[in-house]
Amino acid sequence: KVKVLDKIRPPSFPDDCVLGQYEGYSEDPTVTNKDTVTPTYAAVRLYVDNDRWRDVPFILVAGKALDDSRVEVRLALRDGRKRCGATTRVKPRMEKKNELVIRIQPHRCIYLTTNIKGAGYDDTITENAMVLKGVSNEKDDAYGKLVLDALRGRALSFVRDDELRKSWEIFTPLLKQIEAVRPYPYKIGSCGPSEAAILVPDINCKARSSYSGATTFSKL
Repeated sequence: KVKVLDKIRPPSFPDDCVLGQYEGYSEDPTVTNKDTVTPTYAAVRLYVDNDRWRDVPFILVAGKALDDSRVEVRLALRDGRKRCGATTRVKPRMEKKNELVIRIQPHRCIYLTTNIKGAGYDDTITENAMVLKGVSNEKDDAYGKLVLDALRGRALSFVRDDELRKSWEIFTPLLKQIEAVRPYPYKIGSCGPSEAAILVPDINCKARSSYSGATTFSKL
């Protein structure tokens, strides 16, 4: 992992970072500074400068008071239609990339969403998904697992000191750049500030479909 971190290009503001703060955050009684610029949402774009991943964006998104609470990794596949010159008529609402999603919390699962041609003579494209469900982990205690791993002497859940130092080297310049930046406001229950679409052009927080208890979203 340290070798990968060594190839990550440090992000810069505002080209690779969008900050947000949900409306009403300053009204919280625990927030003493009513003009606070503390962000409650962040989207950061990273690049790994090696032969395998060069020019492939990695988007990290985290926030509070969003539309849903989940932990997942989304792999958006390239649009093959542009490369093969296909002229298939596609409904505007279906112009989304195929995705491989690894859902960690909640409803642990892996699913692949694909755009396929409808049955019969209809040449419009519809979205479908193949889902591999795992055992429900709604009662899992993440911190309890860390304590148990520490007692057992397992280091898989922890980072090494050189990995931690390299991570700080990547993000420290960005943290200094955003110290006085005022975040974009966003509504509670939304998918964050609309300005985040600069990093992810096809971002959309509306649910696409539901498959066996795992709702797929186009938000990264």
